[in-house]
Amino acid sequence: MSKETDLERLSRLVLEEFKGLHSEFERVHERFDAIDARFDALEGRVSNIETELREIRKRLEALEEAAKSSSGFAKEIDHLLDRVAKIEKHLGLHQNIKA
Repeated sequence: MSKETDLERLSRLVLEEFKGLHSEFERVHERFDAIDARFDALEGRVSNIETELREIRKRLEALEEAAKSSSGFAKEIDHLLDRVAKIEKHLGLHQNIKA
């Protein structure tokens, strides 16, 4: 039986430790893979939410523009009703139109 040299013994110990560490690294790697998959799924969901929010913003801006123009109509209608009332008064017609 040959006597193991210090270098051989050291090599054997390093290899044994590496095998133990390798299995630990494999477990950590598997956990990171699972976390990466969860982040990928979240990234897809966040992307969908961002797209939906952009669409909602566009619709709100369109509604805001429509509301601005309809408020102008209300002012125009009030102005027309006032003119009609003046014309009716001038003609002697005393009808009150309620809007």
